[in-house]
Amino acid sequence: MFVSWYDGLMWTRDIKFIGYGCDMSFDKDQLRDLITRTISKIDKFHSEDAVTLLMMTAAAESDLGTFLRQVGGPALGLMQVEPNTMRDNYGSYLYFRDRMKGQIFSACHVGMPDVDALEYNIAFNILMARVKYYRAPGPIPSTLEGMAMYHEEFYNAGGAAHWEITLEKYQKFCL
Repeated sequence: MFVSWYDGLMWTRDIKFIGYGCDMSFDKDQLRDLITRTISKIDKFHSEDAVTLLMMTAAAESDLGTFLRQVGGPALGLMQVEPNTMRDNYGSYLYFRDRMKGQIFSACHVGMPDVDALEYNIAFNILMARVKYYRAPGPIPSTLEGMAMYHEEFYNAGGAAHWEITLEKYQKFCL
């Protein structure tokens, strides 16, 4: 593949943006700890598989925090949660679950849908991603390959992600 650099941005021959040429991201151990502590505050949200899936999501969606805004799209924060996903989490799910909504408020101090908080409040972003997965049918798979496929089907449905790239990014950033 032909790759060129222009103004510090990496582009392929067909002028498709493929990333910035930098390696800034969260420390994987500190992030894993933060995810664990955050989701442990919500009933039924914590499992080791859930932590791994969220680490995989952060690796796939934002290169583990390198990007806090989707280039050319609406997604925001570490997990690249779209504002419409957040609104749907509240309007179709949390609206009917006062206890969970209260636990989320206690964990991140965001009580109502807040687009700005998706970008600047890491705990809120993590929890919105976890709600998205919690609502998905079936349990979280226990293998990395299964998790990557689960991410593609239930988190990035209709997006550009492919499970093999998700798995590759997890291995690059998280192992």
